[in-house]
Amino acid sequence: MWSPPPSPDFTTYIEGELVRVSIPSNWRELPGSNAVTFAPEGAYGNGGVKSVFTHRVAMGLARNDKHNLRVTSDDIIVSYVLVNPSPGRALRYRTVRIGDRAISCCRVYRRRPARWNASRCFTTLLRDGTLFSNS
Repeated sequence: MWSPPPSPDFTTYIEGELVRVSIPSNWRELPGSNAVTFAPEGAYGNGGVKSVFTHRVAMGLARNDKHNLRVTSDDIIVSYVLVNPSPGRALRYRTVRIGDRAISCCRVYRRRPARWNASRCFTTLLRDGTLFSNS
């Protein structure tokens, strides 16, 4: 798959009335049920029942019923980010602070048909307690 380089112009999106994000104007918004993915033409396709991407930005919002950043982050990563979670493999987090906000960063490994891919998933709690994730 080939895709053009990111445009120097940006389009601003407001997701879930809680998050404002600026994305290169030549990337498409691909909404899901509780998440959205942005990717350029040529960087995504259909791999059976799942979408496949060469590169993208994905973000989602989730209820934080457990009122715990780490536990809710685990749930989101295992449910939506990992394609083939490895049994018994603990997720390891590093917490950083940006301003007054705690952000958890976790390296996530996904099994692709021919190889393993590694990416990072970032999660934080918004002011209203909603969990925001980016991978």
